[in-house]
Amino acid sequence: MNYEDKSVHTGKYRLNISFQTMFCNLNITTEWEHNLITDVGRTLISNLLAGLSTDSIKGMAVGTGTTAAANGDNVLGAEKVRKGVTPSVAGGNVTFKSDFSASEINGTTEVGLVTNTTSGGLLVTRSVHSNGAINMPSNGGLSMEYVINTANGG
Repeated sequence: MNYEDKSVHTGKYRLNISFQTMFCNLNITTEWEHNLITDVGRTLISNLLAGLSTDSIKGMAVGTGTTAAANGDNVLGAEKVRKGVTPSVAGGNVTFKSDFSASEINGTTEVGLVTNTTSGGLLVTRSVHSNGAINMPSNGGLSMEYVINTANGG
């Protein structure tokens, strides 16, 4: 294995969209989108494994930036909302979930995991949504699942 290979920790996310009318209740789950674990994100994961950090992923941020994700990213391109996450662990995966209302999510083009729920902190992951901005009816809601795989091949 090449020790410079950055694919050991991989990540992906998907959207669970739901909205209701008087005629129907729709629930749609998108395909998984891959994301980038940033340089500071890989360092954070390594430090957590070594017991050198107590900082952890506490939030999910969404924004309207469109610049491609890069290893050196420290912030989203244009952050608009942060929410706390609910983490769970299964096998080699850590899943983070967060819920957004239509008004919070509409116009979103980028998403990332962060170590603070209000502002600042470390940007652990970043992805620019490949299908353009997310928009949904005002009576809808969205749950986002973000998975970090700690085993090769995620």
